[in-house]
Amino acid sequence: MSTLPDRSSPRADVTVGLGVTAAGMGLFLAALRIAAPPGGSDTLGPSAFPVAVSLLLALSGLMLAGRGARAGHRTRHTAVPERTEGPLESSEPPVPWRRLALMTTLFTAYVLFFIPLGYLTATTAYLFATSTLIDRERWRRNLGFAVAFTVVVHVSFTRLLGIELPAGLLG
Repeated sequence: MSTLPDRSSPRADVTVGLGVTAAGMGLFLAALRIAAPPGGSDTLGPSAFPVAVSLLLALSGLMLAGRGARAGHRTRHTAVPERTEGPLESSEPPVPWRRLALMTTLFTAYVLFFIPLGYLTATTAYLFATSTLIDRERWRRNLGFAVAFTVVVHVSFTRLLGIELPAGLLG
């Protein structure tokens, strides 16, 4: 069995790791605002799963950022600088700042509008927007994916697990 080579750059790992950590903390703060329904269980409320997932997401981001920082530190101390004519060029691929900013903005909007718009509307819009940002040519497929994924998760939570998701505009 062969493994793929690690093509990520230390700088990108740190950048993405910190972004994922920030997103996890944003989700954590939003999850803390989920109110327990009247007459619900005192031991495990509706925010337990989102809180756990958001903390795992933040921890994963910190681990990725740490991995990138360690790799960058090792690279700086073991690499022999090459003589080049003109300005020094980095072998790392450039960070797609515009796309990263758009994805962060979309995620922030999703977190902010999740409760007011409701799960179905907010999640479908978010998944469609992010998948279309990645692949604009296949917007029909992206829309189908966004709707299908949202409905499957909604049915799984509401029908199979008995967990109500925010209804928002549709409620």
